[in-house]
Amino acid sequence: MAGEGETIVAPATPRGTSAIAVVRVSGPETRNAFRALFGTEPPAPRRMKLARWRDASGAVVDEMLAVFFPGPNSFTGEDSAEFFPHGNPLLSARLVREIARLPGCRVAEPGEFTRRAFENGKIDLAQAEAVAAAIHARTDAALKLARRLAEGKLSAEVRDLADSATRLSALVELEMDFAEEEADPDVASWGGEIGKIRGQVQKLLRGWERARRAARVPRVVLCGAPNAGKSSLANALLEEDRLLVSDRPGTTRDWVEAALALPGGEVSLCDTAGLGDAVDELDAKSQERSRALLAGADLVLLVEDGTATGAASPALPGIPDGIPVLAVRTRADLPAFRGSPAAGADVFPVGCPDGTGIPALRERIGEIVFSRVDDGEALVATERQADALEKADGLLAEAESVLAARARTSPEIVADLLRRAREELRTITGEIAPDDVLDRIFSGFCIGK
Repeated sequence: MAGEGETIVAPATPRGTSAIAVVRVSGPETRNAFRALFGTEPPAPRRMKLARWRDASGAVVDEMLAVFFPGPNSFTGEDSAEFFPHGNPLLSARLVREIARLPGCRVAEPGEFTRRAFENGKIDLAQAEAVAAAIHARTDAALKLARRLAEGKLSAEVRDLADSATRLSALVELEMDFAEEEADPDVASWGGEIGKIRGQVQKLLRGWERARRAARVPRVVLCGAPNAGKSSLANALLEEDRLLVSDRPGTTRDWVEAALALPGGEVSLCDTAGLGDAVDELDAKSQERSRALLAGADLVLLVEDGTATGAASPALPGIPDGIPVLAVRTRADLPAFRGSPAAGADVFPVGCPDGTGIPALRERIGEIVFSRVDDGEALVATERQADALEKADGLLAEAESVLAARARTSPEIVADLLRRAREELRTITGEIAPDDVLDRIFSGFCIGK
């Protein structure tokens, strides 16, 4: 990112019509931006002020709230401000252009506000990644993890581990310096100390595995016989006509995926081709893809025609063991509906046109797919953080193996492995952060963050 000392500006809200928009400014020309836009000095720090934005002729362009954050007591550590124009994209785009034209000002690059906060020591790299984690979280579990990351809980754990590795490394080097040439240093306690550090590293990695599963958008797959009402059910759950519906069997030839918003987060809802005796080669391939999709499901909705005669159809093939299944009986709004095939909390009669039973089914789906408990111990939120921990664990494991071999060169090798493990840990918080790593991290942020 070029231009140290330049003032940057960008919208902090996505393009589109809304009640208000947010435009952010950071850098030494922030005060001048206030003067140029409003003809006045910035308001008192962290106090909202109603201001009139005027053009070069003095005509009022918009009336908005504005707030000023003097450095270093701001998010970026620099003088910064936020303006709240009305949410017409023409207004926010014009406001950004007007500020960017001022001397020493330009439009911000993606993630540049957060990068400045990191480079000015306001947050560490793990906390910077929490910004992106919070923005892109799609489940409650992911939001909670991002909050823990922002609070510095992972950073504190990692610093403790790095300090432990530093102390042990110093002890190893001290014994190397003062040991007699013919005598081996006392290494009896080193293995235990390395084991403790590894135990904490592995605990963090276990938390990452749990967090990755809990934060992943769960997939709910609808399956059943042709013309059982799967697409109608999907539309009812989505509360909009997203999928093509027809009385003709085989309308859905390929699986269709849509985002279903539930109180606990987002669910990926997948409608599939009807399963049964294939009528042609295309239908056979469609059913094959539907069965493959079932293998990755977090929940299966087994959809049955509630007006069909006879007993309920048995579970269709292709649903792997261990995947929860809810039986859904459609067409409960019709006089010919025959009711639930059996008593049980996981059999749901629904009427898609009038929404009969849909709220209860939505609630039960949420209970199942978001039942992955967030125990509050998961702290690792990104692949980069997990990769650094895995590398540190591998180096510590190698140090344990070297100690077990009891070679005369053990202390020298152990000291080097501890140093390298410590450096891997320090990359998590950004104490060691090459520019290419920073560029890769912050380039994935949106403009205005």
